[in-house]
Amino acid sequence: MPSTRAKIDNYITRSFRDLADDDYVSARALYRIGQDLQFLWAAQQSVEKYLKAILAYNRINGRDLYHDISGGLNRVKSIPNLGFEFPEFVERFVRRLGEQGVNRYFEKPLNTEGLGLLELDEAVYHLRKYCRAVRPGEGSLQPPINGRLEEILSKPSRARDDLVWKNLFFGRRKKKSIRFGRRTKWANPSTFISPEIFPELDRIIHFSKPVRCHFLRLLERNKNPGSDNAKGKR
Repeated sequence: MPSTRAKIDNYITRSFRDLADDDYVSARALYRIGQDLQFLWAAQQSVEKYLKAILAYNRINGRDLYHDISGGLNRVKSIPNLGFEFPEFVERFVRRLGEQGVNRYFEKPLNTEGLGLLELDEAVYHLRKYCRAVRPGEGSLQPPINGRLEEILSKPSRARDDLVWKNLFFGRRKKKSIRFGRRTKWANPSTFISPEIFPELDRIIHFSKPVRCHFLRLLERNKNPGSDNAKGKR
C-alpha cells in the first residue's frame, strides 16, 4: 500500500511534471509551424508547471504564484539543500518568458528576441532535473527520471517527431548536424496603434492590470496635455 507521501508525489508527477512535459512538446510543435505567440504561452505554461512541481515535491507553498514564473524561480532558488544550479543566461530566458509568455491575448507589444527554441530546450533540461520526489536522507545519486518525455521518446509518433526536431537536449544523437535559424518577431496590438479605442474596449474586455493602468494614465495625460509640462517647470 503506497504511503500518503507517495500518493502526494504521484499527484504532483501526474498533474504538474507530466503536464509540463506535454506543454513543452506542444510548445515545440507550435514553434515548428511558426505560431510564435502560441509557442510563448505553451512554453510559459511548461516552465510554470516545472517550477511548481519542484516546489510541490519539496513541500513549498506555491499557491500564490499564479503565472509568475520569475517569482517561482526565485522561490525554487531559495529551497535549502536543493543544490539548484541554473545558468545565468537560462535564468534571463525564464524571466523574459515571464514577461512575454503571458501575453496570450496580444494586449501588449510582442517581442520574441531571445525567446527561441534552443533557449526553451535548455531551460527545460535544467529545470526538469529537479522535478522528482524528494526522499528524506536521500543522497545526490538518483536514477534518471522516467516520465512523460521518456514515454514519448520510446516509440514513433507525431509527438516524438516534434520533441526530437532540432533538439540538442532530448532524443538526438547526432547533434553536430543540427542547424538553427534565428527568427524574431515584433508586433503591436491595435490598442497601442490606436489608443483612442481603449475606453470602449475596456467596457467589454478584461485587460491585465499593468496594461489597463498604462492606458488609463495615457488617457489622463491626453485630457490634461499641459500637466506634464507644468510639472517640469516647477
